[in-house]
Amino acid sequence: MKRTITLIAFAVSCTLAQAAGGTRWEFEHLYSFNPARGDGSVPLAGLVEAGGAFWGTTSAGGSGRGARGTVFKFVPGTSPVVMHTFRGGDGASPRGELLVVGRTLYGTVESGMLENQGGIYRMSTLGSFKVMHKLIEEEGTNPTAGLMRHWNGNFYGTAVGGGVNYGGLGTVFQMTPAGVVTVLFSDFEGWYAGPKSPLVQHVDGSLYGTTSTQGPHGGGSVYRITTAGTYELKHSFFFEEGDPLGCMPLAGLTPIASGNLAGVAPACGGEHGGTVFKVSVGGVVSLAHDMVPGVDGIHPEGALVLHKDGVLWGTTRFWDTAFSYVGCGSVFALSKANKLGVHHAFAEDGSEGCEPRGALLSAKDGAIYGTTSRGGTFDAGTIFRLRRVSIPPGP
Repeated sequence: MKRTITLIAFAVSCTLAQAAGGTRWEFEHLYSFNPARGDGSVPLAGLVEAGGAFWGTTSAGGSGRGARGTVFKFVPGTSPVVMHTFRGGDGASPRGELLVVGRTLYGTVESGMLENQGGIYRMSTLGSFKVMHKLIEEEGTNPTAGLMRHWNGNFYGTAVGGGVNYGGLGTVFQMTPAGVVTVLFSDFEGWYAGPKSPLVQHVDGSLYGTTSTQGPHGGGSVYRITTAGTYELKHSFFFEEGDPLGCMPLAGLTPIASGNLAGVAPACGGEHGGTVFKVSVGGVVSLAHDMVPGVDGIHPEGALVLHKDGVLWGTTRFWDTAFSYVGCGSVFALSKANKLGVHHAFAEDGSEGCEPRGALLSAKDGAIYGTTSRGGTFDAGTIFRLRRVSIPPGP
């Protein structure tokens, strides 16, 4: 019923916009991944732009025996070109977004390499692939997030497991351009506490990140760490009490105006559908929007992206709750005034794609691009786009 009301309201708004003329955001399904073609499957990360094309990864599949994920290049209107297929020794199951530095792409793999502990690789836009570093237990293992590059020239990342303290509950690490890894922090505490999200550079040069379960209240945290390794817990989300600010954040934070940050939590909140929250310069967390099941979508998992007009865009993995998660998710936008609007609810049959889990991309052409982890023609994931189109004035 809630979905029906939402779609009726959307149709009414479109009718009013048409009467006055103007623009609207139009959804386009661009591609369905085809495992039989060797595309790979289950893209868990969003896209990036480099060398005049879009780049991304699939966490599984690829061409040939033993394929365990891919790096692909995509130009709208064509099929993706697989630029590298992982086979274990060079990594497996890439999950985090790629990082673009000039004409080079940097990424992480969750498994493969040494004892299935994952590592870091780079690839040129011409397709030259190189393993940068194979992670070992003491440095952190099984990274699920991509890297970020600091203004000091070094790279920083997180690992879900490994480290030297508390039985291997994850690390924050630094990597030099030459591939030398140093652990900055490995004192995460709590059940499955290791950070699953990437770091972001703050205006003061420090790094901010999230954990999904770590913290004194068990619902995840927002933390700050300097490049010298000084760690500070900024906020702890409540789990058992159902924190109204949200809990269990899986995505990294997004810089917005005046040194503030924005993030999403896939669980808790007043409506139990997750939240969008903001973090002040001083580290104070406040609620921006409470996700309403069947109206906004639920379980926002991918990081927010700031569009050039100052609006934040994001996705939800599911649409509603009915004893379990149902539906295929949504694409939403949050205004500067914290007003949320749903620009697309994915078809329930999965034909347009289903369960977006990576970050959206605000592309140079002004459109919003993303991936879904499943659905499409072969239920292996899709690539989609939303772009602004003109509405001619109605009669």
